[in-house]
Amino acid sequence: LGKGVIVAATAVLVGADAGATMAFLLGRFLFRDLVATWAAKYRVIKAIDISLHEKGLQVMLLLRLSPVVPFNVFNFIAGSTSVPLRDYVIGTVVGIIPGTFAFVFIGALVGSAAFD
Repeated sequence: LGKGVIVAATAVLVGADAGATMAFLLGRFLFRDLVATWAAKYRVIKAIDISLHEKGLQVMLLLRLSPVVPFNVFNFIAGSTSVPLRDYVIGTVVGIIPGTFAFVFIGALVGSAAFD
């Protein structure tokens, strides 16, 4: 289980982060102008946008650690805000490590139980 879990978790982390970053960039280029327009109109959206710009790493990390937030939708939504790309990527990579290792380990246990 040891080496296989590490290799599989690393592959999942690289793939998930690459896909999340691509979706973030799509959200940034497709929806950023819309959210900027809403931020100019609505104080609540402006406050959220400002807080994501200032505390993006902390917010991204906490939201990635939450199992309630849908992964794919969150990528596009984060891209449409003013969170810096650097904060988004670091928060995503660090935030999905626990869940990734848990799911890969469970998969390895089920696989080894089924085939041993």
